Parts: sequence; C-alpha cells; structure tokens
Amino acid sequence: MYDKITGTITIDTFDGLSQEEKRLLLLVTTGDPDEYSFAAENQYHAHKDD
Repeated sequence: MYDKITGTITIDTFDGLSQEEKRLLLLVTTGDPDEYSFAAENQYHAHKDD
C-alpha cells in the first residue's frame, strides 16, 4: 500500500499483484485511476493525428 509520509509503495503479495496494488501502481505511474481510463487515453493519443 501507499505510505504518504515516505512516498513509498509496499507490495504485500509475492506471487502476483492484487487488483488494488495494480490500480495503485497504474495511478502512481500514469495518473490514471483505472485501466479503462488508461486504455482510453492511449487509444486517443494513438489516433489523434488520423
């Protein structure tokens, strides 16, 4: 989980990420809160010059 004081993320599972951990990593690295908005933004940028 995310620690606001240190600015670090702790992964609790060793055999794969939980959905919450995936969502948190996506939010921290891209600014998108979920995979659907991330995908929509990528789709938009991939086709905006067409």
